[in-house]
Amino acid sequence: MINSLRLPQYGAVLVLAFHIFAYQTTALGQEKLKIKAERPGVALAISGDNTLLAYSGKGFRERQIVVCDLETGKEVFACGENESMACSLVFSPTKPLLVGVGGSNILNIWNVKDKSHLLALKGVSTAFRAAAFSRDGKTLAILTAQNTVSLLDVEKRKVIDTIRWKDGIRTWIDISPDNKWIAVANSNGSVSVLDVEKR
Repeated sequence: MINSLRLPQYGAVLVLAFHIFAYQTTALGQEKLKIKAERPGVALAISGDNTLLAYSGKGFRERQIVVCDLETGKEVFACGENESMACSLVFSPTKPLLVGVGGSNILNIWNVKDKSHLLALKGVSTAFRAAAFSRDGKTLAILTAQNTVSLLDVEKRKVIDTIRWKDGIRTWIDISPDNKWIAVANSNGSVSVLDVEKR
């Protein structure tokens, strides 16, 4: 079952205005760390243990994703070599795993502890847009440009289910803590919520 909720335009403006105000307020004398990428980044993520920051935008067709120490800004390692810039990054909430989505229609998973590359999942004639971990870290929901959501078993590294939407362009995704609901943001200003068990 899929339900949609349209966000009023003034609501979006208020949310945007709040974020701008919050940023300006926080930035006054309280900026802790500033990292200058070699070109503008389009994605970032903070690890669940608050020790690492991952961001895209370093270099051109090399070292596209950089992982650094959140406290010092010192680079820990770089990954995603020879890939297009990632449009979405997400850390696992339970394991030292980083997911990069968007580069060359490939979803990559790295172990940031031992700096190893674990998986490169190739999109079939479509690009990956975003990804989200379940709260237990066992499932990864992957949103594609063709309005499908694939559920990946992280441990087995296999797609266990695929969900399809009929129309609209999906732009972002999240999973509820109990893994029963998947929410996706749509480019038309609405949010769709899927009951996974009753679909």
